[in-house]
Order: sequence, then structure tokens, then C-alpha cells
Amino acid sequence: MSQGTKIETFEGNAVRHTFNLKQFGKNAPVDVSTATAISFEYEDADGVDQTPLVVNAVEPGADWGNGIVVVFIQAPLTDVLGDYPFSLTVEINGETITYECGEVNVLDRRGYTTP
Repeated sequence: MSQGTKIETFEGNAVRHTFNLKQFGKNAPVDVSTATAISFEYEDADGVDQTPLVVNAVEPGADWGNGIVVVFIQAPLTDVLGDYPFSLTVEINGETITYECGEVNVLDRRGYTTP
């Protein structure tokens, strides 16, 4: 599991972020094609848990069999400037495994007035 992944986006924008999941201690992809769920869990600026984003196997660029997971990050996460801690959690074979964690940085979009 890698620590400290930074995902930068801008207020009001949407972004697709690709994770390449690896087997612990090896440089080989982990097959998550049999996962019952993959979730992008995050907290708001006050540290309150938010409703996780459901990660979809048919997201463009995803290849769960080869450990490639694509997360579509959008509103409400990108509605407000701030830094939001996250984790990418996989439910597979009766286990809950956190593969990635880090922070989404929602930055000021120059020339954009918040609606």
C-alpha cells in the first residue's frame, strides 16, 4: 500500500484518477476483478466521514483484473476548497483491504466564482 497519494483538482471540476494496485511486497498487479465493492472513502474539512464514492469497473481506463482502478471524483467533493483525506478500500474474498490513502486537494479555480 502506498501512502500519501495527492490528487489535485479545482473547485467545481471533475477528475478521473487512476490507481495501479500492487500486491504487497511485490511489483505485480493485484487482481481485484472478483471484488464485491471498491470504495473511495473521504472526510470533509472538519474530519467528518462522507458518503463513499462507489468505484465502477466499467469506468474508462479501468482494468480490475490487472489492478487498474479508476475513480471519478466530482461534486460534492469538489464543491468547496480544501484538503480531504481519502482511502481506497476493496472488499474481496471476505476481506476489507485499504490499498491506497492520501489527500484530495481542491484548489481555487482562477476566474471562477462559486455559484
